Amino acid sequence: QSFNTVIDDKRFAGIVHGDLKPKNIRVATSGQIKVLDFGIAKALSHTRKHTVNLFASAAYCSPERLETQNMNLQSDLWSVGVLLYQMIAARLPFDDTSRERLERRIRSYQPPDPLPPECPEPLSHIAFKMLARDPARRYPSAAEARADLMRWRDGQPIAAPAFESEATVRTSATPPDADFQDSTVRTVPPLPPLPPAPRRGLLHGPFPRPLMGCFAVFLGVVVLGIIFAFMQLDVWRKSESLKTDLATEHVSDEDAWGRYQNLQSRIHFPGLLWPARTSLKKHLATAADATLLEYRNSDAPQIYLKQWTRARTALLRALDIDPDDRELRGKLLVCEGQIDRILAGSLKGDARQKRLNTAVARFREGAGLLRNTPDAELGLARIYTYDLNDLEQAEEALAKAADKGHPAGKREQAQLADGYRRRGDRIWRESRAFQKFPDREQESLEKARQDYMKAQELYQKTELFGDAARNEMLALDGQHRVEQRLDQLRAPAAPAVPQ
Repeated sequence: QSFNTVIDDKRFAGIVHGDLKPKNIRVATSGQIKVLDFGIAKALSHTRKHTVNLFASAAYCSPERLETQNMNLQSDLWSVGVLLYQMIAARLPFDDTSRERLERRIRSYQPPDPLPPECPEPLSHIAFKMLARDPARRYPSAAEARADLMRWRDGQPIAAPAFESEATVRTSATPPDADFQDSTVRTVPPLPPLPPAPRRGLLHGPFPRPLMGCFAVFLGVVVLGIIFAFMQLDVWRKSESLKTDLATEHVSDEDAWGRYQNLQSRIHFPGLLWPARTSLKKHLATAADATLLEYRNSDAPQIYLKQWTRARTALLRALDIDPDDRELRGKLLVCEGQIDRILAGSLKGDARQKRLNTAVARFREGAGLLRNTPDAELGLARIYTYDLNDLEQAEEALAKAADKGHPAGKREQAQLADGYRRRGDRIWRESRAFQKFPDREQESLEKARQDYMKAQELYQKTELFGDAARNEMLALDGQHRVEQRLDQLRAPAAPAVPQ
């Protein structure tokens, strides 16, 4: 009832969700149903009664949607019927080992398996009416389905008729009449006994022992071959099942990897594992890409050591499936470089420098493998700005990232601004050692002044991004401090006081 209330809500009139399944439904503590993930939802107009969307879980798609790829309000109502059946029976009404056979089963006129005997008959009628193959036999709207559910809840007669199935007529042959059998007794006199069979010679005797042994070995090989073939066929079926579970998101990453390793240990023909291998590799690569894409495209990514470690694990497993994939290898190096960069923050001295050098080496190797993505260059820019204090290398890395289609955004502008401000602070501190050498001190102060001014210019481009406003004031204070010292150096020396 709650599901039908959601899809029949007036606030969502004309909206087709298109992907109703358990993963996209949450039950609040108050008992209210929350429908999530409207990422593929489509709106219907008054003149357009259906829309098209190719992305959905096949187990929850109506027959007409699988045939035409069109979806309408009836598509969501069918998905609710699947959910109702699944809640009653704890299984899907239509299920198979491969997506192709699953779709063929849904499109066929074969009804779902019967619901458990403990299911009330009226509720069973409602579920089967929602899953009727012919749309004309289903509820015309979610409101009518909800009304029938409320009538059943209140103990009233429901509108859904009993489910009609084809009758099966048993036919059996009539046993012959016993009297007739008795009347057909032969009256022919018995034949004389046969003469004893002649003794067979050596050539006509039983098979020799060596030949019997060879036959037994051959028979054993045949039996073992049949058993082996069935074992490999079972591996292939389970490979298809894993592929389907990954496509319908019915399995966690850890469970999927455990099932794949179990199949891999039993396989003798790698081609039989191809369905699971390709699906799992794609699934693992997509999981790692989620971390890389957020770090690449978000100005304030929430990516920490835990996320980088999880992405590295997914990529290591994907490379175990396909060790020759250069792109996966490049992404793995980027994740390991980010992990080294973060871990270096808790180290000091030579250990910290060694970890940072390892991170730089991994970023550079990853950049050579990833020709079209800027992830390695973004890692280099950050480590050169905040850890190695090499602003020229940071600017070069960001320029290469721009060449790969990632122009500097607010985050990158703020990074460069921080780099110039930090370098200005460092030059200011170093200039204090040249107070006895005015020319060298003035030269250092001019460099610090230019860095502070460049930092302010870049901070202004970030439009109050993060701590840009506070850091801009720090750069301005540094500029004033440098200019005051420059004024002191440029002031004429006081005349000597006569004695």
